[in-house]
Amino acid sequence: MDCKVIPGESVVTQHKLLILDIRIRRRFRMIKRKLDPKIKWRRLKEGNQGVFINRIVHEADWIAQDDPNTTWNKIASCIKRVAKDVLGESRGGASPCKDTSWWNEEVKAAIKIKRDSYRDLKKNCDGVSFERYKLAKKEAKKAVQNARDKVYKEKYEKLDTKEVEKDMYRIARMRERKTRDLCTVRCVKDEDQKVLV
Repeated sequence: MDCKVIPGESVVTQHKLLILDIRIRRRFRMIKRKLDPKIKWRRLKEGNQGVFINRIVHEADWIAQDDPNTTWNKIASCIKRVAKDVLGESRGGASPCKDTSWWNEEVKAAIKIKRDSYRDLKKNCDGVSFERYKLAKKEAKKAVQNARDKVYKEKYEKLDTKEVEKDMYRIARMRERKTRDLCTVRCVKDEDQKVLV
């Protein structure tokens, strides 16, 4: 800390001007929240339905016990176990809230190059790898921005048509469906297809 008084300069008649240089070191610590791993249910769309269904049919205990809760818990735990084996499980980090539905082939290629250069950077910590990663990251950002601008421009032009209201309701339903929990059960039916109460 440097402190200096300037004798000739006076702020008021009895006070002299004081100059002070302070250097404060602050340490930032990132707080990482550890989240529970989640089952990758979206992989059911990739053609794993047959394997998933066959394993559940063969491994689950479908014979009803006296208590419906124990039967339900056994079947649910079997479904979760099979889903973890067949579909996989996330690492437990925070879920990326990124919408990638508008990615085109150019964006996918740029992101793949960026990821490959990042892996190379982690293996070889040298200046060439770092520069390659920086360049790939910049190119990926440009590709993402261009594709996003193009898609949003098309959306805004489409909103100027007569189908605005229909599209708005469709987007709202789609967003609501995305936030819906997959584990919730609306109702349970018995053998006669009657809702159990």
